[in-house]
Amino acid sequence: MNSDWISFILLISNALACDETKCVTLSLCPALQRYVTNPTTNYTVRNVERLICEVDEDVRVCCDQMAIANFETESKPFYKNAKTCGSQDPTYEFPWLVSFMGFGASICSGALLNERYVLTSASCISHNATEYIFDILLGDINLKNNSCNETYGAPEECLQVKSLSIEEAIPHPLFNGTFNNVGLIRLNESVLYTEYIQPICLPNATSIRPALNSMYTSGFAVHFDPKTEREKWKRNTTIILKSLDTCKEWYKSHGRTITLNELNFCSIDKDDTPPEFANTILDRGAPVVTFHNNQWYAEGIVSLAEEERQRPIVHTNLTYYVDWIHSNMKD
Repeated sequence: MNSDWISFILLISNALACDETKCVTLSLCPALQRYVTNPTTNYTVRNVERLICEVDEDVRVCCDQMAIANFETESKPFYKNAKTCGSQDPTYEFPWLVSFMGFGASICSGALLNERYVLTSASCISHNATEYIFDILLGDINLKNNSCNETYGAPEECLQVKSLSIEEAIPHPLFNGTFNNVGLIRLNESVLYTEYIQPICLPNATSIRPALNSMYTSGFAVHFDPKTEREKWKRNTTIILKSLDTCKEWYKSHGRTITLNELNFCSIDKDDTPPEFANTILDRGAPVVTFHNNQWYAEGIVSLAEEERQRPIVHTNLTYYVDWIHSNMKD
């Protein structure tokens, strides 16, 4: 079901909800925003759905303070970052990167959060994920041979790639296109950390992070033309942050309307990215990371990436979803 049809249904079904309140952008209703990004119970999900009055270029809600005050909350154990998260061996960069394999190909990517959970986009896992994702590969650097890397002048080095499966797929319950495009996978067993399998840190909403105009991401270049013979090496690249307005205008000028607000951020390729790798390093669900305080942190997820140089890339802003992520991770 496309975004326009969902928007039409929401507008019709929720028309009465805004009788005494205005249909405003989500940023103007901070009391509701926390429930939109972190609905802790099914009851809350149903009530939030009733207050969403438009999903178009932005998300608009009926900012009914009395209704919001009656939402139920559920206290769950708060998962804290492991002390060892966000570290990497210089030889094995971005060791948290995970590949989702199905039908002989990599479908999406994700990031290892701890021994049992992988962070990814909801779009990768929202439709019966176990029917098309058969293996979760950790510690891989080359999808063509799964485990080996020929280093300069050295014998072939084979890594112990770990292949696990999905125990549970958890897409955000209010996911719609680029809106709330975040999800979790619980692995069928715990993974043992090695120098090439390490967890990424999650951002702390209360910590002070440096102002940035660029970030890093990595992937296996899985979404370009499968007829090409490029090796499926794990690669990383620098992305340059752009305003949401720039992103919206680009997509609008190309005949597409997408939902973008403060729950997202946008980027483009770094200017010196070789044309043959324009946006092709980016996999849906792959983490966007920064380095500070001697650790690597996941700041976003690749939500929408098209294969064209200097085309804006849409990311889910994880700062708004840390509580939801924590509340959906079991021991």
